[in-house]
Amino acid sequence: MKLQSLLLTLLLISNMLHVSAQVLITSDLSKPGKSISNDLVGVFFEDINFAADGGLYAELIQNRSFEYHPYTDSVANVTYLTSQPLDAWSTVKRGNALFSISVKNEQPINTNNPNYLEINVLYEGSDAGIRNTGFFGIPIEEGKSYPYSVYLRSEVEIDFPVVIKLESGLLNAGSDTITGITTSWKKFEGTITSTRTNDNATLVLSSRGKGKLYVDMVSLFPYKTFKNRKNGLREDLAQSIADLKPRFLRFPGGCISHGRGIDNMYRWKETVGDVAARNPNWNLWGYHQTYGLGFYEYFLFSEDIGAIPLPVIPAGVSCQFRNREIVPMNQMQPFVDDALDLVEFANGDTSTTWGRLRAQMGHPEPFNLEYIRPKRT
Repeated sequence: MKLQSLLLTLLLISNMLHVSAQVLITSDLSKPGKSISNDLVGVFFEDINFAADGGLYAELIQNRSFEYHPYTDSVANVTYLTSQPLDAWSTVKRGNALFSISVKNEQPINTNNPNYLEINVLYEGSDAGIRNTGFFGIPIEEGKSYPYSVYLRSEVEIDFPVVIKLESGLLNAGSDTITGITTSWKKFEGTITSTRTNDNATLVLSSRGKGKLYVDMVSLFPYKTFKNRKNGLREDLAQSIADLKPRFLRFPGGCISHGRGIDNMYRWKETVGDVAARNPNWNLWGYHQTYGLGFYEYFLFSEDIGAIPLPVIPAGVSCQFRNREIVPMNQMQPFVDDALDLVEFANGDTSTTWGRLRAQMGHPEPFNLEYIRPKRT
């Protein structure tokens, strides 16, 4: 039905000529206006205030591979000492245990994950080990089973076990025993069934014998993640985003994408592949990122909630609000390659280099990437 035309009378006053005029505007509301895309309403995720590690990413252990470190802001020429390799970790000594701990890097799991912990036990007592407090406490529920993993090796072949357990205060809230540790790095996996409910539990790993034990990549996940994905997302937070029914998901952020200087730019290739081999980094919001939540996980999340993936990649310009640095044009090729390789990772056939990696990670089908957002301001 045609709506009655709307007559608007505007009185225009000229300060210079002191002349008034009437303007007639007719609007026919029965005629459609410009078409608007249905894809314009979505969500923009950025790792601010531990929004990834300690937030959307479900990992319960903080600083799981002892890679926190003091970092230097090369743009401002300032070194920040607030981060240290043992952040979130402390020793557990019980029953006259006598031992020391130190961070080493001589024989790492890989070059991207150089740090690991040495526990040198002279007398094991009843507990000789380490405790992790998680991100402001580890939440556990009675009767729920929590999957864990840890890389271990020893100085010499050992025949004593290592115990990994949850503690509610000083009370044992569930444990598992690890055996078969050798002089080579090996990943051990299992589950711990909690006997208590506590939002402020901790994880304890302790040796039951003398000698040098080496520890890396200590990981603990909730009993359930969003869509039950391994290395997945916190179910409640991810579901809250899904309930918004976003048409697109923009990731991994704005400022962290172009970084605090050229050396701090977010490079997506460091966030895919084996989680233990990803190259962690600090971000310009002042803390470290494990990249356990990386581009593969972002693509999966987009798929799980029916959203168009909208990845953001740096375009050779660091954050303009923080003494912007610009990559010279003759050094831009790696950034161009990153963009092209990202298309291949998302959409490429499994015979391609990056498409093959996507398949090896568990997703042989393409992610059907349509858009890329170069971040340059």
